[in-house]
Amino acid sequence: MRRALSCAVGVVAAAVLCAAPASAATHKTFRFFSKATSSTAFDAAGNPVTDQAGPPAAGFSFYATDNDYRGNHSKHAKKVFATDHIHCTVIAADAATNALNALCDAQLALPGGMVLLDHQTVNLAPDRTVFPITGGTGKYAGAKGTVTSISLGEQSDDSDLVVSVTY
Repeated sequence: MRRALSCAVGVVAAAVLCAAPASAATHKTFRFFSKATSSTAFDAAGNPVTDQAGPPAAGFSFYATDNDYRGNHSKHAKKVFATDHIHCTVIAADAATNALNALCDAQLALPGGMVLLDHQTVNLAPDRTVFPITGGTGKYAGAKGTVTSISLGEQSDDSDLVVSVTY
């Protein structure tokens, strides 16, 4: 009987240990001023777009890179803390409803790994766009959360970012 009880206690203890997480999840919020370093745009036929005066149509795509400084556009660090890259293709544009729906992929390189925003459909028209985090690399492997991009105006490719990540 004692042996059976000992075995049962061992099985229960093993089950508890297996069910317990290896480590508690970490949650961080980063705030960045995202300063554009490059951008390239293409029309639906793949031709480079040099005059972006008109509204983009379906098939328009762009690539952009940024240096990210801790803080926001009003007050931020002088040293780059992170970098990012984004590629979006417009899938539907409707000026009447203020919709500029695009399929986007983005990466945010942070110390210790990257946060990934893969294959997300978002509306780029509002001044505030929320991108779901789909994963990560390094210490951000399996990351979840959101990256909120806040536009700094029509004439600027810069933005403020709020990264809310759990890893």
